[in-house]
Amino acid sequence: MTHERDQAALETHERDRAPFEPARADAVARSDTTPENAAPQTDAPKLDGPEKHESVPDLPEAALPDQEIYRLLKAFRRIAQALDIQSRRIQRAVGLTLPQLVVLTCVRDLGEVTSRAISREADLTPATVVGILDKLETKGLIERYRSTRDRRIVHTRLTEAGARALTRAPSPLGQDFEAGFLALDAQTRRQILDAFAQTAALSAPPDDPAAI
Repeated sequence: MTHERDQAALETHERDRAPFEPARADAVARSDTTPENAAPQTDAPKLDGPEKHESVPDLPEAALPDQEIYRLLKAFRRIAQALDIQSRRIQRAVGLTLPQLVVLTCVRDLGEVTSRAISREADLTPATVVGILDKLETKGLIERYRSTRDRRIVHTRLTEAGARALTRAPSPLGQDFEAGFLALDAQTRRQILDAFAQTAALSAPPDDPAAI
């Protein structure tokens, strides 16, 4: 009888322990995978790989026109400097400035001509041309006279001294430039001429008579 009572008591004890065993097993499993004193999880973003640095962005389109204008300005400065140097050479050789040489050349090429025609050919204002003609006449390089048909019209023609001055004068653009330009093929020369003509049209003020 005593053995039967002990067996019954043992079975009752096992039944009472059964509900608590799964919870204890779960606790043991969690303790095996979670470090002690582990910090609580946060919502920090996950990294898929090593940290990546952003690449330098491409130059925005809005900045390109500024660079183009700067390149144009730089080219203009180089051309202006070259013309200034060549103008000093001309003045040392024949005592003429570059604009004076241009006007004198127009008088030779156009023949007996009015100051307005010279203004159009030389791309200078009429007032500037008249001032240059005054100086050339003082030097004895040109002579002016009134038309026999219309006394209001004044013609200009080259003198022998003017012709000799043009013969001695250096090239307006310089011999090195002329030689280099003429060595280019015809298509390249045409492209350069067209580009310079368009640039000159953009540069001339709208109300400038020289732009006509």
